[in-house]
Amino acid sequence: MLIQDIFTQRFARIKNINVDHDKVLSDLKKADFKVVNNSHETKVRITKDIKLLKHMKTGKLLEKEINKHLKKVIKEGFGFDVKHEIVNSWGTLAKPGVDTKFHYHKNFWLSACYYPHGSPEDKYKIIFQDMRYNHWEIDVVEYNNFNAPYWSVFVERGDLIIFPAHLSHAIGTNNTDTDRYSIAVNILPKGRIGHNDGELIL
Repeated sequence: MLIQDIFTQRFARIKNINVDHDKVLSDLKKADFKVVNNSHETKVRITKDIKLLKHMKTGKLLEKEINKHLKKVIKEGFGFDVKHEIVNSWGTLAKPGVDTKFHYHKNFWLSACYYPHGSPEDKYKIIFQDMRYNHWEIDVVEYNNFNAPYWSVFVERGDLIIFPAHLSHAIGTNNTDTDRYSIAVNILPKGRIGHNDGELIL
């Protein structure tokens, strides 16, 4: 009997990327945040600046480090031969008790989240949701990456998570008594993609 998963989703997690996390966190805390109340957020705050890495004191070094890992993940992890560009970047702030509803990032190819702080005791997490329609509600013997409707990834200081932008995700509830910060980016392929009448130059 052959059991084979097809058309699977994939994300990458890089531990303790090479930046000064304390300096990034200090820099991020100085940013101007606004409360977001729309169809997919619940009182989470994001920076007014969506080109944050261009304007943070530590942004240039952080962007360089993220780009280094993006290049490797795109080629070795996802199997694509294409250049990339970080288009938007912003900070998020989740107060104690705050989370977000599930959402995805329209008009982008990949997304990434960097966490400048967080310990195992904090249990910060990003939660992914399977958006495929499932008509049947059947008891599960053991959850795996085929039948699980949700997949939680616990994140810590220095983690970088890279995933397809269309993958539905949410910030898990901040169950600590301190603010939770992170930096998110959206990415597009760069250069020539497609063939014939589907060709684009990005």
